[in-house]
Amino acid sequence: MVILAVIIYNIYLTACVLGRQHRGKVTGIVFNPVSPHLYSCGSVGSLALHDTQDDKYQLMRLLTNTVARGDARSPNSLTISDNGRHMAFVGPTDFTISVVDAKSLDEVQNLFFHYLQGSHGS
Repeated sequence: MVILAVIIYNIYLTACVLGRQHRGKVTGIVFNPVSPHLYSCGSVGSLALHDTQDDKYQLMRLLTNTVARGDARSPNSLTISDNGRHMAFVGPTDFTISVVDAKSLDEVQNLFFHYLQGSHGS
């Protein structure tokens, strides 16, 4: 199994600041525009929340089997609201959109979609 990392470098210090691991490919990474948080997700379903208040980028929460598996949505696997309160992603299945609280990753809402073959108005 391949393990890849999200690595953040401080270009002023030319030093590695963060090297958190996701199993498989890293499929999304986004900064919160309002609060000091960084989010990343991996191709085997993991979702990570990091604190960016200091140079340590402490891992605050790591959830498994949360984001839909695979890399079809990469690099746009995660999206965050303009006010920084909520984040949305496809998962845990390909037919679910999850909305979570951006500070805690607690689930706020799930939207389920069903594909009915041959029901497209013909």
